[in-house]
Amino acid sequence: MSERNGDALAAFPRRVRERASMLVIRNVVVQQQWAEELPPSAQVLTVQMQETTPVMWVIFDPALPWVRRWFRTYATGDTVPDPVPAQTYIGTYQTGRLAMHVFELIEEP
Repeated sequence: MSERNGDALAAFPRRVRERASMLVIRNVVVQQQWAEELPPSAQVLTVQMQETTPVMWVIFDPALPWVRRWFRTYATGDTVPDPVPAQTYIGTYQTGRLAMHVFELIEEP
């Protein structure tokens, strides 16, 4: 496990660190809103290109119940909804000439 992943694990209680799992979400949706089933306490580590596919890495406790969590990707220059939804920045990845910015929506759409 990389140092960065170890730092992410340090934020979880010991009981979680002992059975934490890493989830890779492939095919991050481009320029759309989408949902993933994840535990509420799951931590999104990063979103990056892996070969030609945008991928999001998540660390979580598999023993916890899962809920639907919403994400949205904007390309640089996209129109952002008005009012701007409450959201948390996850990361940016590049595909060709486009810079894509991924956010988790705080409230369910």
